[in-house]
Amino acid sequence: MEQNFIQRCCRRADRTDAALVSFLSANGIHLLRWAMAIIYFWFGLLKLLDASPAGKLVVRTLSCRPPRTALMFVGGWEVLIGVGLMFSSRVMLRIVLLRRSWFFGMATLFYRSWKDNSPSRTSS
Repeated sequence: MEQNFIQRCCRRADRTDAALVSFLSANGIHLLRWAMAIIYFWFGLLKLLDASPAGKLVVRTLSCRPPRTALMFVGGWEVLIGVGLMFSSRVMLRIVLLRRSWFFGMATLFYRSWKDNSPSRTSS
């Protein structure tokens, strides 16, 4: 009796596992794209509303611009990335690559100020 119950549970678990694997195989990329879209959109919106905990970092990073302009620029860019991810997978690739290239461009341009303001320099 107990062994029969265990076998039924195992068969049900196998069927559930197969259904889940099938669903994720068919929809996993779309779900990942939507998850990234929501994250980019939300964090960008927080920057636009000046409610982001990373706002100070953005302002320090783009110190050559007024603080509100820096937050609006980065927040708007992230919202656009989120919207692009929601509606097109080709746009997704282009926007994510643009975002990465923009970040590394900023890192190159502002390396000296990042290095001078690093926590290891200010704590000593």
